[in-house]
Amino acid sequence: MLAALLGTISCTKNELIGYDRQPENRILSFRITNNSQPIVGAIDQVSNSIKLYIPYYSNLDYLIADVTLDEGATLHRADSTEINLLEDELEPIPVGDSVTYIVRSSEGQYRTYVLTQEVLPHRDALSILGYGNNERRTAFGFKLHTPEDGTYETIANQVFYTFGNFLSSSHRATFTLTNQQTGEVHTDYVRSLSVAPQAQEMYVMTARVVPEALFGTYNVQLEHQGRTTVLPPMKIAYRLPYTESYSSSTKYAVGDTIKFESADGTYPKPERVYMRINPSTRAGDVPAGFAESFYGREIPMTVVSSDRASIKVILPEIPIGVYKNFQANVINLFAVFAPEEGFVANTPFQQEVKLAIPSSGGFQILAKGNID
Repeated sequence: MLAALLGTISCTKNELIGYDRQPENRILSFRITNNSQPIVGAIDQVSNSIKLYIPYYSNLDYLIADVTLDEGATLHRADSTEINLLEDELEPIPVGDSVTYIVRSSEGQYRTYVLTQEVLPHRDALSILGYGNNERRTAFGFKLHTPEDGTYETIANQVFYTFGNFLSSSHRATFTLTNQQTGEVHTDYVRSLSVAPQAQEMYVMTARVVPEALFGTYNVQLEHQGRTTVLPPMKIAYRLPYTESYSSSTKYAVGDTIKFESADGTYPKPERVYMRINPSTRAGDVPAGFAESFYGREIPMTVVSSDRASIKVILPEIPIGVYKNFQANVINLFAVFAPEEGFVANTPFQQEVKLAIPSSGGFQILAKGNID
């Protein structure tokens, strides 16, 4: 019996069970280092995802990441180009963007990760007191347009202000405008420019209605750092910009392109643009030898392009030299605009409108092709 048992035992052998070796192509850690406190990404090795939770109080436009990989692995962009981590080639990540990374093991095995972001909002609801603009400014601050005041009327390409408990200086915000008549939704009609703290946990957001916004009345929703609220409706109209001024240091050569840019209104389509040189009783306001035939007439300027925010024209052939505007409006630039819907009442369509007035020092006209 013992011999039989020993014989049985002597015939038993250990069997090695094979296993699949895990590819060493993982992202082991993903940290954001340019926040006041490091932000650690949550890595899911099953779904191959990285989640960043951004605190509401952060004021970042881009995220700087520090990445750790499996030994011998390399990191690649979505287009498969390698990122040299030793040379700091990992590009900053715009806040809010999703990014794809590819990791290659030393043995040539690939894994693709998708990075996403989410803002962790403040626990209090976003509360807005109202709108304000420079035309509603008083000696003691802004006269607010509150929700009780109904629809807020504003101008395309004009700055306005929103007051509320933003509790963060981040300017990242989305204004969602829904046209009350057509139902069309626009998230690019208003751009947040800045957010600054005021008193008692209140902040002011400076924003601008873009010149490309279509006129109409819109319902408005504002999202900021993970919180959303409804604002009073907004009625957008158009208004001609205020007249631009040129400094005495301005120089143009005949044939140069002059660009008029609006910072506070919108341009309709120009029917024509021209300059006019007026007689002056003061010596030296026009170049020596200036021909009187130029006085008082329209000198056409060819329009290269125009949109709501700018007009580009070609400087015509006029005598070179310095033109001054010390006592008289010696040289001015004008436009006549075609009628267009959406502009405020009494807009002077098909009438002469000043585009620009040089300063008292005037400006200098150089010979064609002359770049000073």
